Amino acid sequence: DPEVAVEPITENVFVVWYEANSVKVMRYDRKAGTWGTAKTLESRGSPTHAAVVRDASGHIIVAWAQESNSADPNLPGVWTSRSSDGIAWTDPQRLAAGRIFTLSFAMARNGIARMAWSSETGPSLKGLFTAYFDKTSWIVEAAPVLEPGDPAAYDPYDPKPQLAIGGTGDGILTFAVRDANRLDSL
Repeated sequence: DPEVAVEPITENVFVVWYEANSVKVMRYDRKAGTWGTAKTLESRGSPTHAAVVRDASGHIIVAWAQESNSADPNLPGVWTSRSSDGIAWTDPQRLAAGRIFTLSFAMARNGIARMAWSSETGPSLKGLFTAYFDKTSWIVEAAPVLEPGDPAAYDPYDPKPQLAIGGTGDGILTFAVRDANRLDSL
């Protein structure tokens, strides 16, 4: 499940994917017309939902989820790594713990990023959570956007969040809720 991001100024391309227990990223240098070598950002657990975003200044963020089937209880959750050149990357940083089902991620041209994910909050219960990157650090909202006990979400299924943001960081988050008749609404 590769994900792709293109820098808007240089048109360099970044591809991220997960395989086995690794999250990898590779950079295509448009000017030179060559691919760099694959860089492993994570080599523990069972990563999924890898995504890559970039801004107009060349800052790149990769995010992924770690599955809950890991023997290490410190791995399940949402993780990120950042780079300002696509070559050197930060160590993985965990933003949220827990079993993750869907991850959506977007970044504005100015460097502001937003993320949304659905996470298990109890047996068969899934909440919708968000985080905000202010160009320097992540702010994870403690309260979920949608709680499993919310009357609007009769069934606690994965709300499958989708996120899009504009050039200044304003955005829209869409998600599904299922009512008592088992009908989905957006």
